[in-house]
Amino acid sequence: MINTIDSYEKLLEVKMELEDRFGKISDEVEVYMYEEWFEKIAESLGITRVIQNDRLVEIELPAAISNNIKADKLFMEAYSINNKFKFRYFNKKIIISLPVKGLEKHFLYYLVPLLEKVEIN
Repeated sequence: MINTIDSYEKLLEVKMELEDRFGKISDEVEVYMYEEWFEKIAESLGITRVIQNDRLVEIELPAAISNNIKADKLFMEAYSINNKFKFRYFNKKIIISLPVKGLEKHFLYYLVPLLEKVEIN
């Protein structure tokens, strides 16, 4: 059931169904749901490089997407989600990083909505 999550609406639907069956779900289960959603987005965008450590998470968008993306919209979306997002352009690829220390929630709660907004020209 959780592996069917590919949108926010589907996440809410699965969450509601799980809570109907088992009661309130734990934060860990909800993060797992976001992980499944992230994996679907990463696969659809062709993201193959994700670095995560105790300081930050970093995602490298493939050159094909980086060179055809509406970067200005992505930057504005990132800022509206969390002003700690940072962007670099290296080897024709956009690298998105987010410091994980001091975040109110798990980094996936910020990263997934941002990647959902990736628009290609």
